[in-house]
Formats: sequence, structure tokens, C-alpha cells
Amino acid sequence: MIALYHQYSFVLPIPGSIEEEEKVCRYLSWQLVLLFYFF
Repeated sequence: MIALYHQYSFVLPIPGSIEEEEKVCRYLSWQLVLLFYFF
């Protein structure tokens, strides 16, 4: 998940706080779950 976050960090605005990072990681992991679920 961290690797994914770093992959997308150039696309997403760099979060200012740890809470923001957590939200981004949760969002990305949720996207992954949807991907695996549908494909």
C-alpha cells in the first residue's frame, strides 16, 4: 500500500498531515478492493 501511495503521490497533492495520508491510503485501498471485486 505504501508503494502504491508513492506511485500516486505525483498525481495527488502531497498531504500536509498524517490524517490526510491515512485518507489517501484508505481511498487507494478501497479503489483496489473495487478493482479486484469487479475484474
